Amino acid sequence: MQDERRDRGETLSAFLSSQPTTAALQELPRAIVLELPGNPPPSLQYSLQPRASHRLQLHGREFSYRLIGLIMYQLDVHFVADVYDPCEARWLRFDGMEAGGRATPIEPTEGRMTHRGGRYFPVLAVYVCEQQPSGQAPQPVAMARC
Repeated sequence: MQDERRDRGETLSAFLSSQPTTAALQELPRAIVLELPGNPPPSLQYSLQPRASHRLQLHGREFSYRLIGLIMYQLDVHFVADVYDPCEARWLRFDGMEAGGRATPIEPTEGRMTHRGGRYFPVLAVYVCEQQPSGQAPQPVAMARC
């Protein structure tokens, strides 16, 4: 597993440091999914800043991404999904063990959190691109009409 993660990291590093083509810069990923530590030590601090734009430097250019989804995990117990709904401009939690699995409005998660008496931590984060190299907003990533 460690070798696989190291190989993915080396591949990503090679991609990020390679010389870009115009086509590559015009086709940035509209979404980035980050796998976070599956069993983080209590000392690991999170600052996900769900209301902020996050900058990504790629080939000497800066692009803006915003957090739109988190998978939260209670070790050896349960997962929940926190998702930003652009139509309602608010964060929602999907928990199959609460409210029949229907969305429940929440305050955005900054990192570790307590839910239904359990301690959860993020294991997956999804970011969506807010601005393409042309300065134009990208097409939405699989968003329903509001």
